[in-house]
Amino acid sequence: MMANEYAFPLQIANYFASSVHLKEMLESIIEDTVELCNNNKDNVDFIPPIVYSRQGKAYNIDYNYLVHCIGWKIGDQTIETDFSIGKVSEKDRYKRAEFLVCGILEGFFDLVQVNNNKVDLSRYKNARVIELKKRFFNVLCIQNGENIKRFSAVPINGIKLQQLIDLEFLEALNMFSDNDNFKQVAFGEKAYSAFLSANKFNEIEYVY
Repeated sequence: MMANEYAFPLQIANYFASSVHLKEMLESIIEDTVELCNNNKDNVDFIPPIVYSRQGKAYNIDYNYLVHCIGWKIGDQTIETDFSIGKVSEKDRYKRAEFLVCGILEGFFDLVQVNNNKVDLSRYKNARVIELKKRFFNVLCIQNGENIKRFSAVPINGIKLQQLIDLEFLEALNMFSDNDNFKQVAFGEKAYSAFLSANKFNEIEYVY
């Protein structure tokens, strides 16, 4: 995509320099996921790392999978090392994740909508300044048959995506992401904790 090789984390912005670059990246991610789904076509309970929410009209892509696909497209998997997140919070990686999702995809392109920037304080008489902590994903659990997977879901606005990518890619995306068998069983930290407690689970395996 770009002539410059990836050398340091903030350089990731170079690969999203325009809507054309964003379009190419998104279509590449869809191609990768189509191949992944084809490789798992015999698994009836398979859950892809991108699922469509009809209620939210958004394509939820797992954050770590997003980072993996970016690295694959660029041709340097060092990006996974720099940007992927694990169970243990690493301050630098979380800052990079916030820059990628909140700064580039949400703030600049308005493609992702994960943060609410407006808070109604009119009902509070002694309202003080409230600082909202930035989020770069939502906790999401999807069930397909006996299979349940957890997402660090980055919600991509369906209307914005439709306007950006070519029709053939949108159709391919819908073929694997919009499935009547996919059931959302938890959304958000509280619902996830309640789901674990109700089903006596310790954790749910990540989709990627």
